[in-house]
Amino acid sequence: INMYWRHILNEFGSEGVSHEVLQSYAENAAIPASQLLDEVAAFIAKEYSAKRMSFAEADLVINNVWCLATGLDVGISRIVWAVYLAFDGGEYRRSGDGPEVDPERKYTVPAISAFLLQCPKL
Repeated sequence: INMYWRHILNEFGSEGVSHEVLQSYAENAAIPASQLLDEVAAFIAKEYSAKRMSFAEADLVINNVWCLATGLDVGISRIVWAVYLAFDGGEYRRSGDGPEVDPERKYTVPAISAFLLQCPKL
């Protein structure tokens, strides 16, 4: 099953991934597109937490998931929001952060850990 998700991550990590691709995967999985995006976001969180995805890879894919989610009529789910914001937080230092601060370690790692603790069944 991880190979299936890896394939989806590769597809969703490509530049210009389309809603047609999303709909095709959702139809193949027999689930709504919004649920597929939730599952992809949760898988990204788990893979990143387990160090099977780098920050750069996870950030790229969740940014594409976010773009796809904004195009759906159902709004953005809490799952996609949480994972997106966790990686968004690690993209830059805040004005109060010194040069020694690693924003990934300070913002992304704890946010993903908290997300996974709140959603143990994912």
